[in-house]
Amino acid sequence: MAWSARNLGTRRTQEVGTRCRPRMEVLEDRLLLAANIGEVEPNNTKAQANVFAFPEDGIVQLNGTSVNKDDKDFFAFTATTTGTIQVQVAYEGAAAKLKVEDNFGVKVFENEPNNGINNGTMNVVAGRTYYLRLRSKQATASAYVVDLVFGGGGGGGGGGGGFGNRITESENNNRKALANPFNLDGSGSATLIGTSQNRDDKDFFVFTAPRSGTLNVTVRATNCRFAQVQVEDQFSATVLETDPSDGINTAQGPLVAGRTYYVRVRSENLLPAAYEVD
Repeated sequence: MAWSARNLGTRRTQEVGTRCRPRMEVLEDRLLLAANIGEVEPNNTKAQANVFAFPEDGIVQLNGTSVNKDDKDFFAFTATTTGTIQVQVAYEGAAAKLKVEDNFGVKVFENEPNNGINNGTMNVVAGRTYYLRLRSKQATASAYVVDLVFGGGGGGGGGGGGFGNRITESENNNRKALANPFNLDGSGSATLIGTSQNRDDKDFFVFTAPRSGTLNVTVRATNCRFAQVQVEDQFSATVLETDPSDGINTAQGPLVAGRTYYVRVRSENLLPAAYEVD
């Protein structure tokens, strides 16, 4: 079951023309089990990061104060399962900037408080360690709260049809090294959701085949423009490819158990293609 950040019992919202002000809402019973992690100094480097783990309910809240833009607060966790984490950043005083990187230095999430973007999702891979860096955007202090809700395998949303395991793309994912990871569900199915802004905007996803068999792909357009899909294995061999210019939006190809496969989705032209790939 995936929980939405909007269901969190304590929430702070960014008000137009004002600083973020706290607003208390009804506290749901499940939040009594949430892990509330307060920063402990010194934590201004990755080596000094405050380490935490997700509890059974998959909910963590980080809080602290960055006294100025030079005061970096680091937190860290190691993902025990592959999946999607919903992120919501709230703050009082100066705006708080959150950046999340994995142990390879690949950025998986960043908020944009100047543009009012303080929530989103990030994809994590089992066994990888992730570092969360928070700091004030100004010379004055930022008191921050970060809500993390582990979705356990894929973002929701989107139109009808498709499968239960629904994975929403998370930028930046424009090359294989940044591919959004996902798992096929118990029935061997998944739906990939996103938008390729143009033919230069490539969205990559990655999965490992749980067993050998045939991969069947169907592309659905949610804005009347079909995206093109290509699947390659870890050796860069093409497994299947669709051709929307010729009206071919389904394809199939062989899978080998234990092999890694990359799914590339992109628009065919200069216009956005919103897609759901089953």
